[in-house]
Amino acid sequence: MYLTKLLEKTEYTLVRGTLDREIASLVYDSRKVGEGSLFVCISGTKVDAHFFLADVARNGAAAVVIEKPWLELSEVIRRALVDAGVTVLRRGKTAAASAVEVQFTDYGLSGPAIFEISREALA
Repeated sequence: MYLTKLLEKTEYTLVRGTLDREIASLVYDSRKVGEGSLFVCISGTKVDAHFFLADVARNGAAAVVIEKPWLELSEVIRRALVDAGVTVLRRGKTAAASAVEVQFTDYGLSGPAIFEISREALA
């Protein structure tokens, strides 16, 4: 499924890259990122997924959704994302997890509904 179609019903800002990307999987665990993944960063109470963005880029992610502003990411992380050609999106305040999950289901892809996971749920 293309990123443009996947994000039709979600609120986001395109930070860099293109929405014309094929997405193979939707993941929030950086260890499970593979070629073509859409990785969604979650700032949990114990771990901040933003710290793993360089690894995610090296492992073939097509796109990432970040919570933090682009310039708050370290220069090393920003460079890794740019060098790998990863599309970077910043989630909107009302991004709907259910819309993303439904879109994945409609197109035969599987992935967790993660856009609205609360930090408390990760504690």
